[in-house]
Amino acid sequence: MKVYFISTFPTNGCGISEYSLNIINELKSQGINIISRKSNFLKSKNPFNLLIYFLEIILKKPDIVHIQYTPSSVGIFFPLFMILMKLFANSKVVITSHEKPESYLKHLDAPILKKLFLAYEKISLKFADIVLVHTDEHFEKLLKYYGLKNIQKIHFPIPTPQKTKDGIKHILKHYGLDNIPCDTILFLGAIRPNKGLEYLIDAAVILKNKGINYKIIVVGGIPKTSKNYFKELLGKINEYGLMDYFKILGYVPDKDLPAIFAISDIGVLPYTEITQSQTLHQMIAYKIPVVVTNVGGIKDIVKPNNIGIIVKKKDPGNLAEGIFTLLNNKNNILTFKKNLEKLNDAFSSKKIAEEHVSLYKKLLNEGK
Repeated sequence: MKVYFISTFPTNGCGISEYSLNIINELKSQGINIISRKSNFLKSKNPFNLLIYFLEIILKKPDIVHIQYTPSSVGIFFPLFMILMKLFANSKVVITSHEKPESYLKHLDAPILKKLFLAYEKISLKFADIVLVHTDEHFEKLLKYYGLKNIQKIHFPIPTPQKTKDGIKHILKHYGLDNIPCDTILFLGAIRPNKGLEYLIDAAVILKNKGINYKIIVVGGIPKTSKNYFKELLGKINEYGLMDYFKILGYVPDKDLPAIFAISDIGVLPYTEITQSQTLHQMIAYKIPVVVTNVGGIKDIVKPNNIGIIVKKKDPGNLAEGIFTLLNNKNNILTFKKNLEKLNDAFSSKKIAEEHVSLYKKLLNEGK
């Protein structure tokens, strides 16, 4: 079976990139012939790039074309690409949709713009043979807005934990993390306004006033659009006298992350909005109990599987309480870790890749 895989490459700290490479590696290990262009799809928003994809698909004749989709990544000409695929390509098309419509609608004030966006996405998705989503909420949203009958839910894969090649002690020393005599709290992911770091800083003040000894490690790249936001965060940390409580590392290569996971007592995801989170699944992979806000698909994973504490979004007091409760209840942490182990087994990358292969085969058999 030949699968033409369209996503963002190479890995650049983007969650979709991490997700894609994880799935691709597992599919290859199961004998699937993967074709992918090593370009950064997220930066390719012109019709010529989509034309190159289309021409390659026509020439290489893959059985399946699998697209990792967000409107901001594929650009305004994507509906045209999908129409061309429907008219001229013999490949089956699978789209994995990573963001809810509301993620874009909230930024559009004029009713006409909202209507245009909904029309754009409906065309983009309806010409796919299957649209995959990771949460019940996302499924219901696509059903509500577009009435699609080609939606299926598939679980977000939990990545396989990696071993560091350079030695944990060496890596920790490089980042100044080799001698932390307190509890460590990990924030991981690109630094954007929807990640809620300002509320984590406010919660850090409350924890400091309680006399809690801790260190918050912040790992994540800073997109150009978030540079002012990042400056504001640094200003708050300095203003509140929290310099000794935060260790901001910026972007850290994947090969070094296992060392940081190894010293993290808990993870925190103080998001104000999210559909799904690669970061959460990385923490699950490394068996790190979490404190998360009640948004998107993350709450639907944490609560039923009992792997952490859920708090209100945009509520520093509740966030501080959740962190304090988790750090000070070792029995809870042990319970969460056992549940994290079970979750790793249930939704491993290997099992989710097997589900993809079954889906591909079923799709191809339907055409016979």
